[in-house]
Amino acid sequence: MKRMAAIILCLALVFALTACASEGKQKAQGYADVYRAIKACRSENGARMTMYNTVIDDMAYGETAQDYSKTNTQVDGIDEGDKIKTDGKYIYYVCGNSIDTYEAAGAGSRRVGCIKSDDENEGTTCAIYLHDGVLIVVMCRFGFCVYSDAADLEGDCNRERTTVYYYDVSDPAAPKLISSAGQDGSLMTSRLYDGKLYLVTRYAVYGTVEEDKPASFVPQYYRNGAASVADSGCISIMPAVNEANYIVAGAYDAKTGVQSAQRSVLGAGDDMYMNSQSLYLSAWRFEQVISDERHEGVYTVTDCADKQFTDIVRLGVSDLSEKARGSVEGYLDGQFAMDEHNGFLRVVTTSANNYCTIYRDDKYGFENYKYDEEKNKPVNGLYILDGSLNEVSSLTGLAPDETVKSVRFEGGTAYFCTFRQVDPLFAVDVSDPKAPKVLSELKISGFSEYLHPWADGRLFGLGNEADAKTGFTQSIKLVMFDTSDRADVKAKAVQVLDGVEWSDALYEHTALLISPEKNIIGFGSTDKYFIYSYTDEGGFACNAEISFTENAEGCLRCVYAGDFAYALSDAGMRVLDMADWSTISDVKK
Repeated sequence: MKRMAAIILCLALVFALTACASEGKQKAQGYADVYRAIKACRSENGARMTMYNTVIDDMAYGETAQDYSKTNTQVDGIDEGDKIKTDGKYIYYVCGNSIDTYEAAGAGSRRVGCIKSDDENEGTTCAIYLHDGVLIVVMCRFGFCVYSDAADLEGDCNRERTTVYYYDVSDPAAPKLISSAGQDGSLMTSRLYDGKLYLVTRYAVYGTVEEDKPASFVPQYYRNGAASVADSGCISIMPAVNEANYIVAGAYDAKTGVQSAQRSVLGAGDDMYMNSQSLYLSAWRFEQVISDERHEGVYTVTDCADKQFTDIVRLGVSDLSEKARGSVEGYLDGQFAMDEHNGFLRVVTTSANNYCTIYRDDKYGFENYKYDEEKNKPVNGLYILDGSLNEVSSLTGLAPDETVKSVRFEGGTAYFCTFRQVDPLFAVDVSDPKAPKVLSELKISGFSEYLHPWADGRLFGLGNEADAKTGFTQSIKLVMFDTSDRADVKAKAVQVLDGVEWSDALYEHTALLISPEKNIIGFGSTDKYFIYSYTDEGGFACNAEISFTENAEGCLRCVYAGDFAYALSDAGMRVLDMADWSTISDVKK
């Protein structure tokens, strides 16, 4: 058994070498480099799927002419995983650990079947994609791995793993498993672009590491159950490795699951931004800066600063080769805090540094600490980096004692909200990378967790109302900002949903159904789904408030296709006529 595993490993390594771009000095020179980096940081600090189908008429899968909704994404043309996908004819919805399939046919809509896992060890269905007749299912398995034997890559080790299953759904009633692929680590994010699935995971090294056994400290990739250790030439090591954690990236054919590129970055792993050319990975870290000693009376004095930084590595989308590295002060609020435009990366951060002065009395052997309360307040900044990730310009010290809650870049303008008790919305001109400047600062109560360009001169915000004196968050709030004059941004309309305090759309932008063209803003709460519209004359209007009963739970999602909207819960699907938002039918699970 071990001999067979070794043979499979050798064959997989040969394939991995072809999937990794050579890049000279940026790559690890061998597994020994990786081993030493992990030891240094420590010293300092293939399952089976069964298809359950109902009998339906002959239905040919194919393109449909009717308009249908897409997943709300950060970058146009680059798809992101979600719990629901549609091609305008069929709807695929993650329900627990199965995927329900519905025909989107207005009053004639019905449940087609589902794909369900028979193996509880397989994990949780985290996201799905739909690409050219192939349903891509991303499953996450959480685990704890204590390394035992490198010759047997599996052994008794329950490694944390993300696995992708590819199904032919040309006949949605009879999906066929094509293949599976995956990699170590918990799912961080994924993207679908130009016929490739980009899978990014976080992988932590646990247990004993042995230099002559790379499987003990290097992540693995999987193809139809066969494992291969990441090629050392495809491993990058960040300058500061505080923990033995990797970001593991892989590019896979969206129809077959065949890997075309891989990259593992030791010491990285918080957020990712991707466009058609580059993939940016960020890693947050602390750095302690201590001044030279000086003497004040009987004291030996040093100044100490615990500062926060975000390291960024840029990979090429085509082959995941490392292109550049850089660093900015502070931490990111999420993926929207990064954006590339005309070859420049713009980044918005919050810095919550800690400054103190240490007074040491050598004669009596004690120390006193004096903290700088003013300097220890969080501040925010905007940084602009060139293609080599060198800083070109910055704006720092913005909104003292507040933190960034949301960011959105729109061409040559950066919008971001900070919050402590009230919500300042900053509009910053970044059209000249060398000279960014604040244009306006609007203060209103509450804050926006998410910003979305609505129309020319309009910016939508989804967030929470908050008490202006205490800062305590309250009900969900919709805001439409008037950005027609960037030097004088105003709140055009505000809608507070009294008693509704939570929505997954506040934290998962993909959960928001939003279409300025269709005039739709849709999001779910605990047991309801809300659909709003907006006009400058009337502000926000609630078109539908859909209540789910009969054991409905889990994520609530909605899509549209043609003239109908389809709201889904674990209990089934409701069909609505978009002309007046009346209920047409309910499809039971």
